[in-house]
Amino acid sequence: MTVSPAFSRRPLTTQHLAGLPIAVFSDLANQIAYGNEPAGNWRVGFYRTKVRVQTWWYDLWRYWLIDGFLERQIVFWLKRYLKPGVVLEVGTGDGRLMRHIPRTSTYWGFDVFIREDVARMANAQGNCHLFVASATKLPLPDRSVDYLISTEVLEHVTGPTQAIREMARVTKPGGLAFITIPNNYCYKYQRKGPHPEHVNNWSYRDFMAAMAPYFRVIEGRMTGYWLPWFPRLRYSYQLPISHPDERFNSNFLFAFERIDAR
Repeated sequence: MTVSPAFSRRPLTTQHLAGLPIAVFSDLANQIAYGNEPAGNWRVGFYRTKVRVQTWWYDLWRYWLIDGFLERQIVFWLKRYLKPGVVLEVGTGDGRLMRHIPRTSTYWGFDVFIREDVARMANAQGNCHLFVASATKLPLPDRSVDYLISTEVLEHVTGPTQAIREMARVTKPGGLAFITIPNNYCYKYQRKGPHPEHVNNWSYRDFMAAMAPYFRVIEGRMTGYWLPWFPRLRYSYQLPISHPDERFNSNFLFAFERIDAR
């Protein structure tokens, strides 16, 4: 496993743990004060930059009531389509998808920073390589990737058109891309207001227009039925089901094929 020099590993200390209750209390207070979702590593749980606090019941809660349906769908597509090759994940995050890449493939993962627990996970897996880079300037050769994964990333990127162009550049013709984005015009955001970290408010039509020059859809679905429990809190509870009305689905999920056009 290799890690970009921009990432330096530091050991876990009691100072990290001591700050966790304060951070949790602060985040809960902000939830009550503001009607937006939590930002950064707090979006789906009590994550810190260097410390991950997790229990089996939290895993269950996140997996079935927060955003686990995104992971399940990507894993389903990986099992259906993945053959030995090079897999690039644009936005490694907490590394939950990295665990599903078999050793017969090589995994490259990038993010704006690499968490220590994710680096340890990659090191244990053996076929994973992590680096720090921008989605708008991927440090990989043209047509070097067989499979690309990007879940809930493009709404955060300044310059999304360039990011999509870069994804297309590094993906081989005939290669597959598994991408998810939020439905920024769904009922959830109408009630809660815009997400504070979404710099791009995608609609289905806008996203498809941005992807069309480079990719064609082979599978797609919309899902994530928002439950308006405690709407003043930042957490969003969503059932892993699809509603026939687009505005009641919180996310769009796509499997694309790279077309042979520059």
